[in-house]
Amino acid sequence: MKSLQLRPGSVIQVDFGFRLPPGHEQAGLRPVVVIAIPSEIEEPRFPLIIIVPLTSFKNQQWALTSTTIYHRVYAGEGGIKLDSLALLDQIQVLDINRVHKLVGELGTNSFSVIKQKIGKLLKIPD
Repeated sequence: MKSLQLRPGSVIQVDFGFRLPPGHEQAGLRPVVVIAIPSEIEEPRFPLIIIVPLTSFKNQQWALTSTTIYHRVYAGEGGIKLDSLALLDQIQVLDINRVHKLVGELGTNSFSVIKQKIGKLLKIPD
């Protein structure tokens, strides 16, 4: 889907395919938040995007106690239908051809918090 106008903060649906061997990473058709687009800086070898997967929020204890690496995104933000969690511990690089569709855009405030939390996770100084 090269004709899509993506930017950091875009919420998109991607096809992760299936993981072999199976692990704890997201698989199948999933919503994600775009956090970076390498082609906005320089011309990369391949058309890639850097994303954070989303999963539904169901008051999971691990999410309630680890709010730095699991950021809550509320239903309606960025076109998301259910309260969700941005799984900041699962940052990934994906080929743009895995993009299924654009869902929406996160608000500036919500995306800024995600970027701050990623910086903390990666120990990038402020």
